[in-house]
Amino acid sequence: SCLDNDPSLQRWNELRAEIDDINRSGTGAVLIGGEEVSCRGSFGQNLHALVLGHPEFLPGTGDGAERWFYNDATLPLEEVLRRTRASGAVVYAAHPFEDGGPLQTLVFNRRPWSHDDTIRAGAHGLQVWNGVIDNALETSVAQWLTLLREGQRLCLGAGNDAHGNYGQARVTTIPFLRARRDRRQIYARARTQVYTGES
Repeated sequence: SCLDNDPSLQRWNELRAEIDDINRSGTGAVLIGGEEVSCRGSFGQNLHALVLGHPEFLPGTGDGAERWFYNDATLPLEEVLRRTRASGAVVYAAHPFEDGGPLQTLVFNRRPWSHDDTIRAGAHGLQVWNGVIDNALETSVAQWLTLLREGQRLCLGAGNDAHGNYGQARVTTIPFLRARRDRRQIYARARTQVYTGES
């Protein structure tokens, strides 16, 4: 069940062990373990931070619909950044300027990232594209250009925002009442390329 928390972190530990085994085998691409953490922004809103390469689990409850109208995030963004800084993990603002609408704001306290949250020391970039070309993508690129003009050197990233779903998902349209199938979150549909200067 996606609503049951496991204090022993069995699935988390199994995932970490599997990633380590694959990387040790040297059979191809290197896998980087990641977690999308729900955390509290400067205005008390729930934000999602994409944390890559951090060796420890970061608790993040508050907008997972575990309990009606319980939407207080476990950790503030500052604490997530503090914990990940020492490990050398990479932290991206996940879909930072995507507005989920009034129902998600009311029920889950989810709101877009504020300007202050976006420029906090420790965040490395913005994961702005989930495979769909829409207003959220255009808004995100415009915000990124504004940040660049202000001297904020943040990388852009793409992903599919899949949470265990690799081909299709059930997406909440009306919280607790209605969901729909969504095939936009297809694994590897959106990709981030990094230029290293090597041929």
